[in-house]
Amino acid sequence: MKNLINGICIMMLLFLAVSCADDEVSLPEVESTVVDVGIRFGGTQLNIPEQRNFSVNPDQTLFTVPLGITLSTVSMEAFEVEVSVNNERVNQLIANGELGDAVLLPASKYTIPAQVNVQANTISAPLPLVLDFDVLTEYQDENLALAVQIDRISKHTLVSEKSTVVIFIDADQAYTQSQLGEVTEQFLTNTGYPFISTDRVYAGARWGNLDGWQANEAAMSHDGYGGFNSDAGGTFGLESGWGSPTIPNGKVYQVTTLPEGNYVLQVAEWEWDGIKDDPAYFVVNIGDNLPDVDNLEAEALNYVPLSKGAIEFTLHEETEVSLGVVVNFVQDVGQGFKIKKLTLTRSL
Repeated sequence: MKNLINGICIMMLLFLAVSCADDEVSLPEVESTVVDVGIRFGGTQLNIPEQRNFSVNPDQTLFTVPLGITLSTVSMEAFEVEVSVNNERVNQLIANGELGDAVLLPASKYTIPAQVNVQANTISAPLPLVLDFDVLTEYQDENLALAVQIDRISKHTLVSEKSTVVIFIDADQAYTQSQLGEVTEQFLTNTGYPFISTDRVYAGARWGNLDGWQANEAAMSHDGYGGFNSDAGGTFGLESGWGSPTIPNGKVYQVTTLPEGNYVLQVAEWEWDGIKDDPAYFVVNIGDNLPDVDNLEAEALNYVPLSKGAIEFTLHEETEVSLGVVVNFVQDVGQGFKIKKLTLTRSL
C-alpha cells in the first residue's frame, strides 16, 4: 500500500511539471501605491492674511493658521509625522533680505504639535499653528515669520520640496482682517439663542431685563422689567396691549466700541413680529445712548423700521456707539416683537 501511495504522488508531481511546462502559469501582479507626504503650503511662503487663511476664536484670544499634513493619495495605514520649527532658516532668510523687515515669531507666542497622527483611510491631517492673538497688537507695525517643517514620517515617502513652509504674517493687516465678517461675539454680548436675563419680575416670570443691555424706564413696562421675554427659551422683546402698559419712547440698547468699517446689524431669526401702526426702529447712535423717537432724524447715525430686520452704518474711525431699538407703542392695541437672535457683520 505504501508503494502505491508513493507512486500516485510521483505521478501527480510529474503531471504538474508537465502542465507548467505546457501552459505557462503567471501570478497576478500586486500593485504597490506610493504615498507621497508633505505639509500643506509646503515649499512656499504662506502669506497671512491673504485670502483670510486663518481663523480667530470668538473671544479673540487665539489666531489659528490651518496648516496640515497632506498625502498624494489615501493611505490605508495610520502613521506618525514628527514636526518642528526651523528658526535657523528664518534667521538666514531675514539676513539675506528675503523676508524684508520681518522678525522671528517669538516661541512664547505660539504652539504647534510636535507629532501628528495621520489616521488610516484618509488623505490629510490637521497641523494647526496657534498664535496668541495679542501678538498681532504687540507687533502691529512689524512682520512676523516662522518656518515649520516635517522631520520624519513613520511610513510612506516624504516629499522634500514640500516638507517645509515659511509663514509670513503682516501683523497689522492680519489684525484688521480678523475684525471682518461676522463679529457679533467680538463686539456684542447676549445676542440670542437664547437671550439671557439678569433678573425677572419674579423667579420664572415671563418678563425680565437683558443681561448686558440697557433699557429706559418706558421699556421696563412690566413692573420695572422689560427687554427680555421668556418665550421660545429667551427672546429680546417688547410688548404692549393685552393688558400690558403702553411703551412711549421705549429704548433697549447696547453700548460698544467698534473699529472703522461698514456694519450690518440684523435679525438672524424672529420669533414674532407684531408691530402695527406705531413706530418701532432699529437705531445706531454715536455715544452711550439713543435719541428719542422724535429726534431720530436729527441725531441718530442711522435708523430704519425694525420690521426691515437689518440696519447698515459706517464708521470712519474707532467709535463708541449704541445699537438697539426705539419704539413708541402708544395706541391701546396689542403689538410688539420678539427676536431670537441678532448678528453683527463688518466689512471694509
